[in-house]
Amino acid sequence: LTLTVTGDITAVANFAVIEHTVTVTANDPAMGSVEGAGTYNEGATATLTATPAAGHQFLNWTVGGETLTENPLTLTVTGDITAVANFAVIEHTVTATANDPAMGTVEGAGTYAEGATATLTATPNEGYEFSYWVVAGDTLTDNPLTVEVNNDMLVEAIFAAIPVPTYMVTVIVNDSTMGIVEGTGEYEEGTVVTLTAVANTGFVFSHWTMDG
Repeated sequence: LTLTVTGDITAVANFAVIEHTVTVTANDPAMGSVEGAGTYNEGATATLTATPAAGHQFLNWTVGGETLTENPLTLTVTGDITAVANFAVIEHTVTATANDPAMGTVEGAGTYAEGATATLTATPNEGYEFSYWVVAGDTLTDNPLTVEVNNDMLVEAIFAAIPVPTYMVTVIVNDSTMGIVEGTGEYEEGTVVTLTAVANTGFVFSHWTMDG
C-alpha cells in the first residue's frame, strides 16, 4: 500500500489463515461411506476414512490422479484436495465338480457376489445316479442344492452306478433219484441263464415246469 502522508496515519494489516477444501466421495455411495471432508488450514493434517458396506470391500483412493491404498489415509493439506474412495463388491468363486465326469455333470459353478445364492444341479449320465454333495466336509443330499456364498467354495457331486437288480433262480427236480439239475443261483437282471437237467440211468428227461 502506498500512501501520501498529509498527517498522522495508523494502519492495521489484517491477516487470516489460508484455508483449503478437502472433498471426499465414494465411487458408489451404495458400496461404502467416507469421512474426513471439510475445510482445513494450510499445513493441517486431514485423515480420510473409507468404510465399506456389507458385501463390499475398499480397494484404494484416487487423489489428484494418484492411487493410494492406505486406509485411513493421512494427507498434509497444501491446497484444495479431491479424494475418491473406490469400493467394489466382494466376490467369491464356487467350484463344482463331479467325482467322476463319466458318471454325470454339474452346473452352477462361477463367480458370485458375497451373500448371493448359488444353485448347483447334478445330472447323472445314463446308468448312474446322484448320491450326495460334499461341501466343506459336510454331506448334503438336496438336488438342486442352494447355498449362500460367503467365501470361496469347493463343491463335489458324488455319483454312483445304479445297482443292477439280482434275482434268485431255483432249480429242483421232481424226484432226486431220477436225475440232477444245474443252474441254481443269484443272477443280475438281464443275465441269460442255462438250466441243465441230467437224467440218471434208467430215467429220461421229460420237461420243465416253470411258473405253471
